[in-house]
Amino acid sequence: MGEIKEGDVMNFQTYLKNQNLKVQSSPILEGLKVDYPEQGGTPVNMFVGRFQPFTLGHAKVIETISSQNGYPVVIFLVKSKTAKKEDAFKRPYDESLQMEMLNKLKRAYPIEKVYVIDRGAIDLMFNTMRKDGYEPVLWGTGTDRLQTYSYQVDKKEYREDLGVRADFGLYEIPRDDNAISATQVRNAMIDGDESLFKKLTPKPIHGMYKVLKSKLDASMATNESTFLTFKYF
Repeated sequence: MGEIKEGDVMNFQTYLKNQNLKVQSSPILEGLKVDYPEQGGTPVNMFVGRFQPFTLGHAKVIETISSQNGYPVVIFLVKSKTAKKEDAFKRPYDESLQMEMLNKLKRAYPIEKVYVIDRGAIDLMFNTMRKDGYEPVLWGTGTDRLQTYSYQVDKKEYREDLGVRADFGLYEIPRDDNAISATQVRNAMIDGDESLFKKLTPKPIHGMYKVLKSKLDASMATNESTFLTFKYF
C-alpha cells in the first residue's frame, strides 16, 4: 500500500523495447565470462549469422564493414543445439555444407576466419576471437538485428567487463523491402529457379546450386506440413 512514484512505473517506450527484445530472443547475459581480458593484437570486424544459405545480402554486409576501416571480417556461424519444427525450411543445411560454402567465398570477400558457435553471446565471441589474437572493431548487422545486438554492445557493464576498444560498436547496413533474404533464395530453389538463385547469391557458390537444392528438398520432405512460403527471415 506504499506510495507509487512516477519513476517506479515503466514508461511506454521502455515497455515496447523490452517486449521487442523478448520477441527477438536476445541472448541477455547477466554476468559475462571473460576468459581473455587482454585485447587481441589483430583488429578485425565481425559478422554473425546462420547463412542458410549465404546471399548477396550477407556479402554486402561483409564488403561494407570492411570498407569502413580496411580490416577483414571474422564470421560467426550460429548453429543452435535445439531443433525446431520450422528448421526443415529455415535451417536445412548442416555445418559441413555451410563451411564448404563459406570457404569458397574466402577467395572473393575479405573473410579472415569462420567460427562455429551455438549462440550469439558477446562474451563467447570475444573469448573465441581473443584466443586467436583477434580484436573486434565493428560488428556489422542488418537493421533487423540492430536492436537485439545493441543490448550487448552498448551496455556499459559489458563493455567494461570485456575491456573493448573505445571504437568498438555496431555498424548498421540498412535493410528495406528490396533487401535480399535467405528465404527468397530457398524459395527460388524450391521453385527450381536456378536463374533467380544465381541473381541472389555470390558467384563462388553458383556451382553448389544442385547440392543446396537437393539438401533443401530432402529437408522439406521430412516435414510435409511445412509451408513453402514463410515470413521474411
